[in-house]
Amino acid sequence: MRGALAWLARHSAAVLLAVTTSGLAAGLFLHLAGAAGGGDAAWAAAGVCGAAYALWAMGEAFRRGRVGVDVIALLAVVGALAVGELLAAAVISVMLASGRALEAWAAGRARRDLRTLLERAPRTARRYTCCWWRPVSWCR
Repeated sequence: MRGALAWLARHSAAVLLAVTTSGLAAGLFLHLAGAAGGGDAAWAAAGVCGAAYALWAMGEAFRRGRVGVDVIALLAVVGALAVGELLAAAVISVMLASGRALEAWAAGRARRDLRTLLERAPRTARRYTCCWWRPVSWCR
């Protein structure tokens, strides 16, 4: 159970993107098939997932003493759900999820590239003094 929660914490942005995109696509498919009620339910579910994630992200930001755009995203999704614009709520949720997924991917790539750069950094340095190359620790 602990391993599953750790995996979910590391991949929450990708999971949210998959869930919200699936909800948006399912709602579109159901509306095209003539099942508007089911489509609305799928869009509402995607919107609720986005609102829950925005609320969680906003709480984390407040805990760190920062206010981010999560407040705006939460207001937009909750407002769209409140007035019955379920498609808009689902689209905003997908936009929020795709932004989070892109941010998580970029952070992972930056972390990996910095680690690689640090691994390639020289461990010793040499300085040319008095016609000799000497390690820096010898030159004072």
